[in-house]
Amino acid sequence: MLGSDMQYISLGNFSGRCLLDTDLCTNGLTVGFWTQIMWEDMVSPETWYLLSSGAQVVGKVGIAVYVQLQGISTYVIGAILKDSQSGYTASVNYTQYSVPGCWSGQPSYCDWIHIAFAWNPTGQLDLYVNGQVVDQGSSSPQSNAVSPYVYPRINSRNDVESNLGNAAYSDLKIFEQFLDSSLIRELYER
Repeated sequence: MLGSDMQYISLGNFSGRCLLDTDLCTNGLTVGFWTQIMWEDMVSPETWYLLSSGAQVVGKVGIAVYVQLQGISTYVIGAILKDSQSGYTASVNYTQYSVPGCWSGQPSYCDWIHIAFAWNPTGQLDLYVNGQVVDQGSSSPQSNAVSPYVYPRINSRNDVESNLGNAAYSDLKIFEQFLDSSLIRELYER
């Protein structure tokens, strides 16, 4: 369990790799992982970064997967991917998805959820929760973006020690290619 008291995991130096520089993702990019988020610890509108290689920063390339509390009880799961020319975003209101036996109308600490996204260079960003496509994203132009930070992080922004969540993580998988919905479903069901 990584708590909000400055705990994060650095994935190491990814310079020259697709996860950090999405212009190198000529076959696409797919990322998936299991997480158990301590939703109860989100007491005010804020954003926690579950995985980040830079996309949360204007003018930077990379990816970011986040959870966000909007208002009092609207929980959002989202993904951002940016290359040097475009930014892609996908998000979903999480309160409509649940794990059997744990659901009481709001996200619960007992919910282990599988979050994944798949992106292809033609501009498709699909966000998955528990093996289901929940959003197919949108894009916007971006020009000459770069990323000076080469260390992706779990449970934090990759550029500063902020927006740390309180969550557990398991089974992070990174594929330097676009996986279709049937393969994402297999990742979830294993």
